[in-house]
Amino acid sequence: MSNAIVCLCCGQDKPSYDFRPGHQICTLCDTLSAAEATIMARATFSAQHKFMTATKDGRRQARIAAKLVSYETTGKRCTACHCPKPPSAYNKCAPAPDGLQPICRGCNELRVASIKNGGLTAWRTIRAALRASSPEGR
Repeated sequence: MSNAIVCLCCGQDKPSYDFRPGHQICTLCDTLSAAEATIMARATFSAQHKFMTATKDGRRQARIAAKLVSYETTGKRCTACHCPKPPSAYNKCAPAPDGLQPICRGCNELRVASIKNGGLTAWRTIRAALRASSPEGR
């Protein structure tokens, strides 16, 4: 459709001759009462939002699944000990790009215990020792 314009009310692509000059609502929607137009516009925006959210979530889930498959073969590198470990060694973390926490379960337990007993300085000392003993080093 050449010169197609999307109606702000119904959300349909319509030719430019279906619009009054300077308006972004088609002539058909322009004849609706204010209440009917509001209901239609809300339904249009709701449908568009659901579509965009579903698409975005779908892409995110596909990206997470691809990373988990690659982690099965190569392992994910723990940020505390720098050792590659399988995804099952990590807790879930929804905001993370891969859906997993950056630190493995074992290191996380050490971190919590050391911070409770000796504070951040104790954790940093333990973390440095873990990194030094890892195959990759620091």
